[in-house]
Amino acid sequence: MAAAAATDDYDAATALAEFHATRGGVLGLIDSGAIAAAAAIPPLFLAPNSRLCSPPIAPSTFVIPTVDLSLPRPSLVAAVRAAAQSCGFFYVTNHGILESVVSSAVSAVRAFHELPLAVRSSFYSPTPVDGVLYYTMPNDPPRRAADPEALPVLPWRDTLIVSVSPGAGAGGGIERLPSECRDALKEYRDAVSELGKETLSGLLSEAMGVGAGRMESAVAPETALMACHYYLPCPEPARVVGSLNHTDAWLFAVLAQDEVGGLMARVAAVVPTGAGAGDEEDQGEQQWVEVPKVAGALLVNVGDVLKVLSNDGFRSVLHEVRIKSREEARASVAVFFNPGDSAAVVGPLPELVKAGETARYRSFTVAEFMAARKELGHGGAWVERFRACEQEKQPLI
Repeated sequence: MAAAAATDDYDAATALAEFHATRGGVLGLIDSGAIAAAAAIPPLFLAPNSRLCSPPIAPSTFVIPTVDLSLPRPSLVAAVRAAAQSCGFFYVTNHGILESVVSSAVSAVRAFHELPLAVRSSFYSPTPVDGVLYYTMPNDPPRRAADPEALPVLPWRDTLIVSVSPGAGAGGGIERLPSECRDALKEYRDAVSELGKETLSGLLSEAMGVGAGRMESAVAPETALMACHYYLPCPEPARVVGSLNHTDAWLFAVLAQDEVGGLMARVAAVVPTGAGAGDEEDQGEQQWVEVPKVAGALLVNVGDVLKVLSNDGFRSVLHEVRIKSREEARASVAVFFNPGDSAAVVGPLPELVKAGETARYRSFTVAEFMAARKELGHGGAWVERFRACEQEKQPLI
């Protein structure tokens, strides 16, 4: 079915302003009856088939690793190390969070996004208000500016972002949410925060080979925000984008998702060649693979800041969401962990810089990396701004 195309007199800026003025997001567009067929999809959301963000998925036997958190500590650390070095994405099982808590959180994401327009529109804003942002967030502006014909302006997705950092005050932005979703998201936030700070942070630190408390002493990991995404069904899924391919800026994230699918990661088979972070060798071409829901598991992914701390020992991989369904919406909830101090200095841990070598990145502040990411986009290019020249020694934290 042919999709609508912008005519020569199409005014994208006006169309974007009119869309946001409805305060209903993509779901509001669908509920209005405007998307009865693919030909009615507004050009703001469309990208030419030849210019979509990623190639088709290749047949693959690659499986995202699963780490059983009940393993004996030496085996557990080795499993986390292998997963973080080879893939950057891994499932965790026996994580101690009840399945009912996880499923209730995913259901709460749906509940918020499916609230009557009169209720959810009161939260619609391009910037956070008291720790809450509900918006159809424009696709990566720097990459669109570089090639305006390549990517749609808007994703086929509505987003609720809630600040859950200690600086957000008692309860963070969650206290502002409607009763239909508030309690379930609070319970999930508390459970994942404990998992991340009490278990995953130490495991990832130990997996780098620097001891369980080293990451805590360097950057004091803390919960930062919770992203609740809602990817709408589309009559022509291949012509819209759920999210552009990107890396996550943070230390690490913990994700729960439903069964609809669409999350993809760009991975390469890697064979670790030693016990230390960075001892690895690529095997084969990188390819896109699906990252489905696994019953009873949560998904952990390494972010750019942790990649820097590990001196490139851990991988922060490109990932994206593709719209798969013409009938079902996809819901997910991710909790992101970041350095707890916004003034913290980030750089490769000195223990991970081998004798006679230099750090692969210069040190930088959290504010610097957020500014670079805003300027350069979410495709992973921002981190190269802090790549150290091989000839110069860099201060280590």
